[in-house]
Amino acid sequence: MKYILAVVLVIVLLGVWFRRPGPSQVAPTSDAQFLKKFESSLKAKDKDAVMALFNWQDVSVEMKSFYSLMISEFLKIDVENVIRSPIPENFPATLDGEGVHYGLNVDPVGVLDVQSNTRKINLMQLPYGKKGGVFYIACLTEELVASRMGARTITVQLVTTDGKLLPDRLIVCANPTTIPNLQFGSLFGGMKRLRSDENGRLTIPLDAPNLFLVGAEPEGFGWIQNQGLTNNAVMVIRPWGRIEGVRKNRNQPVANEHLRLLPDQYFYSKGAFGSVTRPINNVGGNETWTDNSGKFTFEHVPPLKLDVVRLEEQGSSWAWPVEVKFGETNSLELATRGRTITGHVKPGPGLDANNDLAACSGTLVSDIKDQNGLRSSVKFTVTADGSIHAEGVEPGDYILSGELLSYNVRVAVLETNSVHIPEDVSDAENAPFDIGTFTLKEVPHLNAM
Repeated sequence: MKYILAVVLVIVLLGVWFRRPGPSQVAPTSDAQFLKKFESSLKAKDKDAVMALFNWQDVSVEMKSFYSLMISEFLKIDVENVIRSPIPENFPATLDGEGVHYGLNVDPVGVLDVQSNTRKINLMQLPYGKKGGVFYIACLTEELVASRMGARTITVQLVTTDGKLLPDRLIVCANPTTIPNLQFGSLFGGMKRLRSDENGRLTIPLDAPNLFLVGAEPEGFGWIQNQGLTNNAVMVIRPWGRIEGVRKNRNQPVANEHLRLLPDQYFYSKGAFGSVTRPINNVGGNETWTDNSGKFTFEHVPPLKLDVVRLEEQGSSWAWPVEVKFGETNSLELATRGRTITGHVKPGPGLDANNDLAACSGTLVSDIKDQNGLRSSVKFTVTADGSIHAEGVEPGDYILSGELLSYNVRVAVLETNSVHIPEDVSDAENAPFDIGTFTLKEVPHLNAM
């Protein structure tokens, strides 16, 4: 996950409800003791023990809910180790953005880099420090910044689906250039944050064009598009949804496949909601891996039109649309007929025979679009002897292209070729298919002219 510093500062801090160490919990007063306790708690998947290592002073209810969801997700993955490093130079202990002043509630000392032994990723990087002689993992504090005076205002009522008023809730006000991100059930970004009063009413300053509202609360998710943002409008927070399903290829369960959720960009980009293309830019934190039976679940899902996206190390992707119903479990079967493809690359006339063919990479792009207007793509690797290999390629027509690099300079290309992958009616797990041999064509350079 790659975000600008403002978002990184928010999403990497982990926490849950405030707890003080009990008689059996000794607060760590040394760096080494703190690291050992944190690492052992993660490996044991002991949420209570992890909770006790965070400083919860001045942390809002919304941030506590965000941290609680985050830690629950991370504890699903096995931890290999925790690496400690000094705090980076010029590390900002405070940050202003979206009408909020953010701060860390410890004096920062370093960063904890949590690594997984089952996933080839770093799970998180957590700033930590000291407060009152005790080491803690840092949490964010928030302070709302007052809006400028003089703008016309309207009032919006915040309620649940059964009409219950929602006082003291943070709502994000945004426009199409400041669409917020959803991270573990909380919103980050937007133009400003507004808090509802004791009667669940919001006062909205109309100080920018095309405004809309988005809310992510423990009770659920809701938004009001621009044309619905009128005086005395009602914003309904609907319960979170849930997705469960099974991933199959050629009627065989697909284990250990990386899946995530994204807003259905092809639906929202059609302008169905006027000036608002989509209420959120992404659904951060909602990533999962299929188990040995191909089963997967997504919890705490916003009731929107989303895509379940398959992610692969080679950069390949495939998306399945789902319209998430609020308060319900949405069941899916993600079925494909992907085949393993093989082939060969050979140097063309004039190409230096000493070039390393393993530096060649290529892509197969579907010749047609799916129902969402999405073209599937599969990246393939090439070995030193010129062999092509890719897995999970769906039957159909593709355009093959590629390039060969030498010292980061493109020296040859695979001329664009049409490739047909036929269907195989068997349920064989791989059903390999050879797509043939392709020739690398030398790229002329200016210094050779």
